[in-house]
Amino acid sequence: MAWIEKRKAGGYRVVWRTGDGGREAPREWRNAEDRRTAEALKRRVEHDLALHGRVTIDDRPEAPPALHARLDAWLDSLVLTVTPRTASWYADACALFLRYLVDQRLAEAGLRLDDEEARQAVAHELPVTALTRDALVGFQVWLLNAGRTLTTVAKRAQTLRLAWIWLREGGDRRWLDEPPLKITTRRQRPPKPIAPTWAECDAVVLACREHDTRAPWLYLFALVARYTGLRRSEILRLEWSDLAADGTLYLRTETTKGEMSGRRLPLAPGLLAERDRLRHAGRYIVPAPEKERAAAEGSGRGHVDRSMRRAWARAGVPRERWAGQPCHAFRKTIQTEVELAGVRREVVEYLVGHQPEGTGPRHYLDAERALWPELVEAVRRIPELPLPRAAGGAVVPFRTP
Repeated sequence: MAWIEKRKAGGYRVVWRTGDGGREAPREWRNAEDRRTAEALKRRVEHDLALHGRVTIDDRPEAPPALHARLDAWLDSLVLTVTPRTASWYADACALFLRYLVDQRLAEAGLRLDDEEARQAVAHELPVTALTRDALVGFQVWLLNAGRTLTTVAKRAQTLRLAWIWLREGGDRRWLDEPPLKITTRRQRPPKPIAPTWAECDAVVLACREHDTRAPWLYLFALVARYTGLRRSEILRLEWSDLAADGTLYLRTETTKGEMSGRRLPLAPGLLAERDRLRHAGRYIVPAPEKERAAAEGSGRGHVDRSMRRAWARAGVPRERWAGQPCHAFRKTIQTEVELAGVRREVVEYLVGHQPEGTGPRHYLDAERALWPELVEAVRRIPELPLPRAAGGAVVPFRTP
């Protein structure tokens, strides 16, 4: 009664004959973009011809499906193919994209962004055709302006590209163009580095001491970072055996970042006083759990950064002081404040572990012996942390592991 023909221009055509259906009866047809749509249309035509003797398909253009429903269908199809954590990441990316589109529609209509009824109405009316290349680019800019990192923005956009491909293959080809082959996010010019002040660093350390009692490793991490300016991996690799009785710290070769002979540093007086109060029976100075300990090898650094980001935000420090580098911000403070206090740059660079420039200083200078008096003076310029004290003047003890 009806059959499918392939069009020379691309796509398919469902053809049938009207009237008595004989060979002389006039032909009618409807076009379809893919085979699946053509099969569905053929079944509909045959049903109408058998029941009514004519085709009753509405010639009015079909409305595109709702975007939120199609994205939900895509997420449901992933239940058995991805891990729950990945599925949650995909769901968050879709929710953020819908939120961006709703914000754009409300702003164009002059409506308030906090009107929940209007937001729900717009979200349910968004058609699948709203998924365009321009919308994806605008979504990335929106995320960057919200403070998301470049890597996070690129991953969110890639998630939506996967959804785009699935939607086209699942029957929405007529509504959606080809997805971009590659989604690129333009790198923004890095902002001028602004080092936190001593007071801001102190606020972060004290926030860790007060609020993170169930994770005491975070306070010890922030304390060591505030007094030494060491890298994240170096702090997590420090052991109690690295502290000498004379108040010096020896950074082993495997602790440092590529230093063949290690490095010996004097400790600030404030850190020496805290050392005796915080000493515990563990091997590492910072007794982080295994998932934080993995940061020393690079696989768990994201968890440490997330914990420190929450600490900076809890302390109320402006985001531009630590955004993107919540652990590295202490290094910026050490380098900036100590140099402003009159210490030579060469001494500051050795203190934080920067390689000197030039072949001579790098390979032939015994920096430890040549710079030691200035290193001792440099750490004395680091002010003590204003720890909470009891009525008698004694420092309020911190619960160690």
